[in-house]
Amino acid sequence: MNNQRAVLQPRRLVLTGPESTGKSTLAAQLAGHFQAPLVPEFARAYLQDKLLRCGRHCALEDVPPIAWGQQAAEEKALAQAHGGFIICDTDILTICIWSECFFAAVPHELDLLLGDLRPRLSQDLYLLTDIDVPWIADGIRDRPGDRAGQMALFQRRLAEMGCRVALISGGWGERLNQAIAVAERWLREPA
Repeated sequence: MNNQRAVLQPRRLVLTGPESTGKSTLAAQLAGHFQAPLVPEFARAYLQDKLLRCGRHCALEDVPPIAWGQQAAEEKALAQAHGGFIICDTDILTICIWSECFFAAVPHELDLLLGDLRPRLSQDLYLLTDIDVPWIADGIRDRPGDRAGQMALFQRRLAEMGCRVALISGGWGERLNQAIAVAERWLREPA
């Protein structure tokens, strides 16, 4: 019998859902509350830079570099988490769903990457932020229409992937309290 303890793999708490539903704010609040590493949304910086350079919004060809940038940031945080958990303000699955929402397609290389990541998804917790808050323009967001359709797609894809999902809704304070309670229950479960 091997007496070495199994090395615990860090888990991920992922914020996901339609745009302008408070994911980034909630991710930062949760990282502060739990003193956990935060992986920010790579797409935001990438797209702000693209807007400055050429004045254009996201296109399908931007999706793979956004996914690779997000994945690299996540891998770095996971390496530093030492058996705990990290908080991700989006992930590869979310990027795939976004690509489907906005471009009606997911680049093949992302399907392959998502397939490689699928086995670990059951350990993670996805906080799906509801559309019951107003959409707010910020220079990057550009699609306020069909939030209900986006939400339905997120729910469907998360279920298809077998993700553990908690819907986070209500006012900003309610969302934080719900997210903390759900995360605390998840953290008490064995990894």
